[in-house]
Amino acid sequence: MNTKDEQIVSFVFKRSGKDRLKESELYLILSMDLKWCSPKNAKEFIAHLIAKDLLQKEGDSVVPAFDVQDVVIPLGFHPQKEDFERIDSETLTDSFSNSAFEHCIERLQKERPIAKANIEKEIGEIMKEKQVHAEAAIVLFAGIHNVDVSDLIPALRQEILRENTG
Repeated sequence: MNTKDEQIVSFVFKRSGKDRLKESELYLILSMDLKWCSPKNAKEFIAHLIAKDLLQKEGDSVVPAFDVQDVVIPLGFHPQKEDFERIDSETLTDSFSNSAFEHCIERLQKERPIAKANIEKEIGEIMKEKQVHAEAAIVLFAGIHNVDVSDLIPALRQEILRENTG
């Protein structure tokens, strides 16, 4: 019997058709593409998977530490948000705590009456259209909506650099 974590990893990797994904790709698939969780929870979930030796880091990429083809994915598989929110705090890395990306979303919600789901959807569209990281897309989105996030740009830049350097 496979764990829910193994099923989630297997589903994403089988769906992508790749044997390795950049961490940024993986968290965007989980949060923006599949909409299974928030970007923050996706990053925390990835840290949890690495800590539990279900994923291995190889440079800026992650690879499953098991054969995803051996994992049975039930028909209609769809994890619950709680599957991503149950991460133990000791498995989190400093790089994922207090995400500047999440601070931007909170500021946008506070200053403009936009639902978080709509913010994330539009950020995903900007990412695809402009071929940019989520952190760059949220700055563009904030500018479109006249919300000042300039104080968070250095932290967003660091998040991008962390993703690209592993």
